[in-house]
Parts: sequence; C-alpha cells; structure tokens
Amino acid sequence: MKPMITTIDLATPFLCPRTFKTVVMGLCWSWAVHGQTNVPQSLEQIKTNVENSQLNASQYQDNHEIASQNVVETSAAIKNLQNSRKQLVSGGENVQKNKKLLDDLKKKIQVLSKQEQDRLKVDEGQIAEVKAFLAKLESNKSAREANLAAYAHRLEEIDREKEDWDKQKEQVAELMKEIEAKERQAAQDRDLWIRKRNEYRAEAAKWSKASEVAAQNHTRIKSLGSSGK
Repeated sequence: MKPMITTIDLATPFLCPRTFKTVVMGLCWSWAVHGQTNVPQSLEQIKTNVENSQLNASQYQDNHEIASQNVVETSAAIKNLQNSRKQLVSGGENVQKNKKLLDDLKKKIQVLSKQEQDRLKVDEGQIAEVKAFLAKLESNKSAREANLAAYAHRLEEIDREKEDWDKQKEQVAELMKEIEAKERQAAQDRDLWIRKRNEYRAEAAKWSKASEVAAQNHTRIKSLGSSGK
C-alpha cells in the first residue's frame, strides 16, 4: 500500500481568497481616491498567491490519485481473501464427506470380519469331523486368519486417518479465523481510503478553483497597474 504524500506547508506566505478579495478592493479604492499605490509589491503578493494555490491543487490531486489506487488494491485484497475463504469452506465439506466414506468402509470391513469369524468356526468344526479335508481346511483357515489380520490392520489405518482428518479440520478452522480477521481489516482500510479519497477530491477542487480565481485577479490587477502608469 502506497504511503500518503505529504501536503505542502500551508504556512507559506499566501493570501486566502477572502483576504485576496480585500486586497484587490483596497487597491481599487486607493487608485480611485489617491490615483496611486504600490503596484509591484501587490502584484508580487498576488503572484505568490497564484503559485501557492496551484501547488496546493496539484498536491491534493496527487493525494486523490494515491487514495484511489489504494482503494483498488484493498478491494482486490478483499476479493482474494473471499476466494480463499470459499476454498476453505469447500475443503471443510470434503473433510466431512471423506470421514463419512471412511465410516462406511469401516462398517463394511467389520461385517466382513464378522463373516470371516463365523466361517472360521465352521471350518474348525469341519476339521474335526472330516479328516480327509484337513489339509484344505487348514489352508482355508490360514487364508481367513490372514484376512482378519489385514482387516484389523486396515481398521487401525482408518482410525489414524480419521485422526488426521480431525487435525486438518482444526487447521482449516484456524485458517478461516485468520482470513476473516484479515478481511475485516482490509474492509476497514478500504473504507478509510474511500473517505480520504473524497476529502482529497474536495480539497483538489477547492484549490483548483482558488487557483483560477487568483490567476484571473492577477491578470486584472496587472492590467490595472499597467493602465495606471
């Protein structure tokens, strides 16, 4: 964000529009009554007034442009933060969906595990009853026990994955808080720059008008001074 440009020192010798009008009326009265006045000194003061008015108008115009640019930049920052917040919200929804899928998968595996346990009991009974099929049944037993071990291992992995998703959800919540805080600050900054832009626009217009009036009066006084010589 660009820093605000420091305005000119208004303590510089300068005649405000009301004082300037008084000086011009005094000069005209002096010319009318006495037919003379210190024209060079008055013209020099009016010239200074014109230059300072122009400088003030330029300074406030520069400040207005800077404020306008800052308004654009803070608006862009707010839009980026809003997009990031939407992405985080979407990510949070995906976390819930993934956890639901894992829960469903866990239930299916538990059903399969129960089925394997039941079948294992049947196989063990068949071993005692049928010696001829002992070798085959022992093979089935080993295979099913391997399945149970794989299912148990997978259940442990699912529990760890669910813990990871819970941690990620907490991280998403923290990021959401940070983004919301930054968004509020950016909105405050934008409002501040909008107010400053309006102030600078008004000041620039005021001093531009003062510059025009001063220039016109300078030309008029200069013309009167030339005709009085």
